[in-house]
Amino acid sequence: MISRILDRLYVGDRRFTSEDLAKLDISYVLTVGDNPRPNHYWCPLVDGRGNDWDDVLKAVNIVQYQLTSGDIMLIHCDEGMSRSPFIVALYLNKIGMSFKEATEFVRRRHPPTAINPHLLDLARRNNLF
Repeated sequence: MISRILDRLYVGDRRFTSEDLAKLDISYVLTVGDNPRPNHYWCPLVDGRGNDWDDVLKAVNIVQYQLTSGDIMLIHCDEGMSRSPFIVALYLNKIGMSFKEATEFVRRRHPPTAINPHLLDLARRNNLF
């Protein structure tokens, strides 16, 4: 399932095709799951404990760079429920939403969202809420 979060920002799971990307004019994909695909950015994150905050920020910075460049981007993980919505919420936080508002916004736009409590704790430890 791919959900539109903003005009040029989508979130989803690993079950998408090149036709899906073409239909939405998506030019860049960021994989934050376990299995990278060719020609995609890859920032492997653990869906739980064990993530380095710098790795998380790298993913957010990739999103910011591509969207600032005017590109259309999909951020996905395996199930599209935790890691990719987490990165999208962090990006929204970076551009001005509170982290709580951002997670609620993502959840409204992408109902499968269920961010792992350990990822939320990581955000909390880095003073996002």
